[in-house]
Amino acid sequence: MSARKPAHPDDGESTLVRFEGRRILDPGGAVLAELASDECWYTSEGIPCKGLAVPAPRAQPQVASADRDAARHAADQKWMQRAVEEITRIAATQETITSDDVWATLPAPRCRFPCWWAAPTIPPRPWPPLPDA
Repeated sequence: MSARKPAHPDDGESTLVRFEGRRILDPGGAVLAELASDECWYTSEGIPCKGLAVPAPRAQPQVASADRDAARHAADQKWMQRAVEEITRIAATQETITSDDVWATLPAPRCRFPCWWAAPTIPPRPWPPLPDA
């Protein structure tokens, strides 16, 4: 095993922790953990610890905005087409329609604000005659 020279500020590496005897310190000198006489590691608050964790960076997909917008628009169109089909089916079988009837048959939209402006129109349905007053 080859020996590696200690990190130096000029070589592009930064120190995550420092080791001082039985203590592990952050770069600012605060105690992160200390090895006690019972051979267990404890935090500076006296809480037993098994290791130190470093937050892992989250991978974010890089999608072109035009591709993302096209995919969202296609998903909105598909949902709206299904909604129109379901409402048309309900309208053909029921005399009155409530929003509860519609939402009972439709899954929630993909997003909070689907593209309502791109929805096809619902075929007109003849209304029943009004009772004589």
